[in-house]
Amino acid sequence: GHISCCTEPILRWIVKNLGPMVRTNVMNQYRSTYLADKYPEINRRITSEEYENALSIAKEVGLQNLEP
Repeated sequence: GHISCCTEPILRWIVKNLGPMVRTNVMNQYRSTYLADKYPEINRRITSEEYENALSIAKEVGLQNLEP
C-alpha cells in the first residue's frame, strides 16, 4: 500500500497548508487501467482495510470536514 509514503503525507500537507476545516473527500474508487497490468503493485483496487486506515489517518492528522 501507499498509506505511509503517500496518503499520510498528503493529508498532513492539506491540514498544514489549507487548514483542518477544508472539505476533504478520501476516496476508494481507484481502478487500474491502461498499462497498470504491467505493475502488480498498482493493478488492483484498494482493500476495505486500506480505505479505513486512510480515513483514520485523516482524522488523526486533524481533518475535521471529511465528506462521507
